[in-house]
Amino acid sequence: MGNQLSLDFSDLPNRSLESFTISNVDDGSNRLWIHFSAVYVFTTYVCYLLYAEYDHIASKRLAFFNSSKPKPHEFTVLVRSIPPSPGKSYTEVVESFFMEYHPATYLSHSVVRRTSKLKGLIDEADKLYRKLARLKTLDHSQERFGRAGFMGIFGPRVDLLGHYEMKLEDIEYKVRVERSSKEVQAAFVSFKTRFGAAVALNIRQSSNPTEWVTEPSPDPEDVYWPFFSASFFKRWICNVAVYTACVVLTVLFLIPVLIVQGLTHLEQLEIWFPFL
Repeated sequence: MGNQLSLDFSDLPNRSLESFTISNVDDGSNRLWIHFSAVYVFTTYVCYLLYAEYDHIASKRLAFFNSSKPKPHEFTVLVRSIPPSPGKSYTEVVESFFMEYHPATYLSHSVVRRTSKLKGLIDEADKLYRKLARLKTLDHSQERFGRAGFMGIFGPRVDLLGHYEMKLEDIEYKVRVERSSKEVQAAFVSFKTRFGAAVALNIRQSSNPTEWVTEPSPDPEDVYWPFFSASFFKRWICNVAVYTACVVLTVLFLIPVLIVQGLTHLEQLEIWFPFL
């Protein structure tokens, strides 16, 4: 084929790779089809190797997935931007929607509530409970009395056991109030099967793309609760801001790099830009 027969194969490692490409075929050669046939055969073999490798990896992943213990987030979908309905709570809206469109796979749901103070109240209740447990183990009743003011130094002298019990009851009441606080436009919807959750996740739930937005359910450790009350527009603005910041940082990083690279090729720059 072309001048390929005249190659000295003893010096093959030192020759250019052009000996194995189309550049080695002479103009007007009637054996060009051999080169293209070899390219097609090589490409087909490489594609087969890729297919076999990915098929092996996919089978390993499926085997691990089927043998692993089911996790709750695999059956759950996060639904955002739930549209309000007059006279109905978000809980009723979510239940009626998924009972209508996913009756065979829908299991239950949990609407996210705005409970920003709940964690602080629970931590405070835990501290009071520890203090009560310690006071109840004391043998001397004298140690149960102290001042109820700042750091136990100021304020009237009271029975700490009764004082802490009253504060604990007050915190329990506040916790109940916080748990029944305002619902937000987000909910965790659980399904009976993984397939049902995947179907709900990958299809559009409404003709309006800004409503009934489905996302994969995050792990409990990855949940950022304050962000659930954000609207679709606010989340879109945040995404744009993040992308813009990334572009700006990249450009700011490239400017000094270009300056340093330009200094290393100063002679070439003088040829390209003689006016500098």
